[in-house]
Amino acid sequence: MQAKEIMITDLPLVTASASLTQLAQVMVAKNSSHVLVVAEDNKLLGLVAGMDLRKALAEGKLNFSAEQIMTPRQKLLVAFPETPLEEAAAVLSGKKISQLPIVQNDVPVGYLHLNTVLEKTSQSAKKSRDQLEQFRQAALLVEAMHEGLAVVDRDYRLREFNPAAAEYSGLTAKQLLGRRSKLYFEDNSPVRR
Repeated sequence: MQAKEIMITDLPLVTASASLTQLAQVMVAKNSSHVLVVAEDNKLLGLVAGMDLRKALAEGKLNFSAEQIMTPRQKLLVAFPETPLEEAAAVLSGKKISQLPIVQNDVPVGYLHLNTVLEKTSQSAKKSRDQLEQFRQAALLVEAMHEGLAVVDRDYRLREFNPAAAEYSGLTAKQLLGRRSKLYFEDNSPVRR
């Protein structure tokens, strides 16, 4: 999965001259904990997090603009639409940040929020665990079968066989695996028929 598949595209954007009041209004309107500061050509200039806004207000910097309190683009971590979700998750959790702007040609096209990324990656991990458990159960079933089971590839080379097949053949896996078997290869073999 890539960032573009789950990124939030309803962006909280402001210009560099936006007042602290305007920053707060955009955060509330977009239900966001940050705003992206963009230039007139929509290129990303920086990011103002809610903590930056609270700190500026607490320090009495009421007349400051977005540009004066933002984290500049040069210091921002960003991702791209094609960034793998696992890579974005590693950045978010490793750097202990809650949002990651997604840019294309330095223009913000979305952002990832830590909660959304964690939810998606945990769903993916659960699906993988479930598939692994199904494979494990199938392997246990094949191992426990009383019937002999042999798996051959297109060239009739033995690739797998269960303990019952080994018992019936009187040979071990080490002796047979990877070898071409006449029983499976010959045109008149019961397997080919």
